[in-house]
Formats: sequence, C-alpha cells, structure tokens
Amino acid sequence: MAKYLRAKIVFLSLFFALCCLELLSRFFYNPFQVAEFVSFRVGEEAQSYQESSIPELAYEPVPGKGEFNSLGLRDYEKYEWHKSPGHVRILIIGDSITFGTGVPKEFTYAKFLERLLNRNGQKFEVLNGGVEGYNTVQQIAWFFHHLYKLEPDVVIVGYCLNDRGFHIPEFRRKGNVAEIIFYSYNYPYVFPLPGNRFFLTHVRSYALFQSALSGLFMKINKSEHVKRYIPQESSKPMEEALVKLRNYCDEKGIKLFVIIFPYFQSWKNYFLWPEHQWIKQILKSLEIPYLDLYHIYCFFPPKWLRRDKIHPSVFGHYLAALAIYEVFFREVDR
Repeated sequence: MAKYLRAKIVFLSLFFALCCLELLSRFFYNPFQVAEFVSFRVGEEAQSYQESSIPELAYEPVPGKGEFNSLGLRDYEKYEWHKSPGHVRILIIGDSITFGTGVPKEFTYAKFLERLLNRNGQKFEVLNGGVEGYNTVQQIAWFFHHLYKLEPDVVIVGYCLNDRGFHIPEFRRKGNVAEIIFYSYNYPYVFPLPGNRFFLTHVRSYALFQSALSGLFMKINKSEHVKRYIPQESSKPMEEALVKLRNYCDEKGIKLFVIIFPYFQSWKNYFLWPEHQWIKQILKSLEIPYLDLYHIYCFFPPKWLRRDKIHPSVFGHYLAALAIYEVFFREVDR
C-alpha cells in the first residue's frame, strides 16, 4: 500500500511539474516570436527601405535610393514604366536571391537572362523586382501595389524554400540605421520522436525543448542534425496569393513561371527534398509551370554555387539564368 502511494505521489508530482512547465512555456515562449535574424542597414543603404502602409508589408523599397532605381527595381535607369516599342518585357519578383544579395546587379540571374535573350538581336527587357526579406505573399503584394504598372509580358517568381510562411517582420529606424527583424515561422527539432508534429505544434514545452536542443547543436557546429517542421496551415496565404497572381496573369495574357531555388547544402544528404515536392505539388494543382533548379545545381559542388547556404554566387546566378533560358525561352532563337 505504501509503495503504491509513493508511486502515486511521484506520478502526480511529475504530472504537476510538467503542467507547470507547459503553462510557463505558453506564457513565455512563442516559437513564432523568436527572432530568426536581424538585418541592420547603415547610411545610404538604410535609406533604401522605408516603412510601408501596405498591410502585408513592414517595409518597401524607396525608388532612387541605394541599389534601387527610380522605378523601385534593383536595375538600371534605362527602363521606363512603359516598355520600349517592339520589346518583350519579363519581370522577375522574389526575395534576396532574386535581388542578388552579395553580387553586383549585372551578375544577377535577371541580367544574365537578359543578355542571353538579346545575344541574337532579340529585344527583351528583364527587370529585377526582387526585394530582400520578402516572402511569396509579400512579393505578390508588392507586385499588385507597384510592379504591375510595368505591364510585363512574362512574370517569373523566384521561390526560395523559406518563402512559404507569412509572418510580417518589424521595421525600425534609428537615425541613419534601419533595423529589420525577421521572425521564425518553423519548429526546429533534433530528435523526431513518435507523434513529433503533434507535439511540436500543440505542446509548447516540447517545442521549447527541441528548440533549445537545436540551438545547442547549431553552436557546436552540428547543424546538419537540425531539421525544421513548417506547419502546413502557414502556407495558406501563399497559396491564395499565387491563385490571385495566376488569375491576374491569365486575364491579362501574361505568362507566369515559378523558379524553385534549393538550399546550397550537401546534395548527398539533402533533407529538404520534401519541401521541393510540396511546392511542386501546389504549382501542379494551380497549373503554373515551374523549374526546380535542384536538378541543375546537383551536378556541381555546392561551394561553387553559393555565397552562403541560401544565396547563389555569380556562377549560381549564371546557371539559373541558363536553365531558365533553356527551359522557357529557347524557342525565341529558332
């Protein structure tokens, strides 16, 4: 009897402790309010973004400031709102990959594609509408509030695997410093225990434990063991935005393509393949043509292709442009 009572006390004490831990975790820890990274911009670069009144955006480009031309594009000043007579205008929207973080604008895949298309005397304008830090919802919102006025014949969406969530960052300005705070929209974990997805999304203390463990693994340079679960419901705004863009393009007779960029990690143990399958399934259901650059990049060592695990090198940009040209525009040379 005494042994049974002790066991009962231990069980109830453990249960009470776990309940307290869960309550404290729910009060103090929100996985969607953990700053994933903070971007600081100083001086002239800080002036290139301003707070936005568009509901989906925290910030937007300032035309004519920093890297942006007078149209709000990371591009040359030679373009105007209306395309040149006899030209085909291609507009590429996207995040920092399309923007070309870390490479000169003439070496972005938009400009490589423009040169490929015009090498035989063709008349193409390829405009770079990429904005650093925008996800797909925000890219499309920026298109409908601003970039649609460029009247493109073709729209290309540059899709990064972290673009599907929809969480608006914070934008703060302090003198000549602009601060953009991005928040995590996924659940990091190390050990995929049974019922992992349920516990990650419904048991806050479990999510906190896995997040702390993941942070430890990252600090000891074991990031290859850290995986991330992105809740499917977080992608609904993105799907709705893609439908809106597709319908607009169909109505205006605009061709629409999506280019999928992989993360530049080991191709041998590439654990993000399910994310590729997921976005391709959505694009198939929406009947939007796409190109998955994984199938091009996987023939080359990642270190040749990347500046970091997300952003392409100049060679990575060139390969992207060449693949887009071969898959979607080769016919223009025939």
